[in-house]
Amino acid sequence: MYGKRLDCKAGEKMQARRKRTLLVDRDQIEWYPTLDATRCIGCKVCFEFCPKRVYTLDESTGKPIVSHPYECVVLCSGCVPKCPSAAISFPRRDDFEHFVRYESDYTDSVEER
Repeated sequence: MYGKRLDCKAGEKMQARRKRTLLVDRDQIEWYPTLDATRCIGCKVCFEFCPKRVYTLDESTGKPIVSHPYECVVLCSGCVPKCPSAAISFPRRDDFEHFVRYESDYTDSVEER
C-alpha cells in the first residue's frame, strides 16, 4: 500500500524517530532476511527478536525459517547483529534506500499537522 507508515523497533538508531513512508507497494520491495542454513545453530534468537514475526520455526528441524518475508520492515536489519553465528544476511541497503521517504522527527510531524 502506498504511503504506508513503517515501524521498525529494531532499526537503525539514527532513523528510529523518523517517520518513513514507502514509495511503492511493499510486495514490490524484495527487502527481507536470508538465512544460511549451514551457519544457523538453531538458537532462535531471530525468531524471538523480530516484532514482525518474519521468522517461524521449521517443524522438522526446529530452526528458524523466513516464512513471512514481506512482513519485514524495509531497511530494518536489527536481527543481524543478534545472530551469534552470522547466519542472517540482507541485500545491500543502498539498493533499497530509494523505496523509502524519510520525514522529520515524529514530534515535528505531529506539531506541523
